[in-house]
Amino acid sequence: MADHTIMILKTGPGECKVWPPYLLVKGKAANGNSADRVTWLNKTQGDVTLDFWNLNVFEDGSKIRGMVIAPGKSHQVTVHATPPEGRHTYSIFCEETKTRAIGNSEPELDI
Repeated sequence: MADHTIMILKTGPGECKVWPPYLLVKGKAANGNSADRVTWLNKTQGDVTLDFWNLNVFEDGSKIRGMVIAPGKSHQVTVHATPPEGRHTYSIFCEETKTRAIGNSEPELDI
């Protein structure tokens, strides 16, 4: 198991970014090791709203659709034991800038 943190940052007027923009995570290992955990940390001065489209990636996927994270707060989820493989895009809306956060493109998780 590994713990991963994704920061949501205001990087300029009208711009928010996620760092890192790309993350490789794993479900439960064959040797019994626990699945990875992902934490989104809001470093902006306003609320951010997390929308993860594939609800089967995390153990309690319903908690990441429309999840509002207050300034300075975080939200942690555990990768499902057997998540669907592939790249999974998601969206983060930043109230401070009234824009969606960007990575190098849409932020992604790779399983």
